[in-house]
Amino acid sequence: MTQTQNPQNIVVVGGGIAGITTAWYLATHPKRPANSKITVIEGTKIAAGASGYSGGFLAKDWHGSATASERSGLS
Repeated sequence: MTQTQNPQNIVVVGGGIAGITTAWYLATHPKRPANSKITVIEGTKIAAGASGYSGGFLAKDWHGSATASERSGLS
């Protein structure tokens, strides 16, 4: 008896840097089932503007040393 695999549909919410990177990674992953579908849901346009949530991952030096010192004890 042969089993057929049901499609695995994936929804990524948000078309910012984190969402689009996640969608790209999933789309290019070698173990992704051929019959799967990836959908990105975005409220406006892809990469339309900064939400402020992922900016810290991209801007290495967006703050001064005083900010880094204050936050160093939080992590």
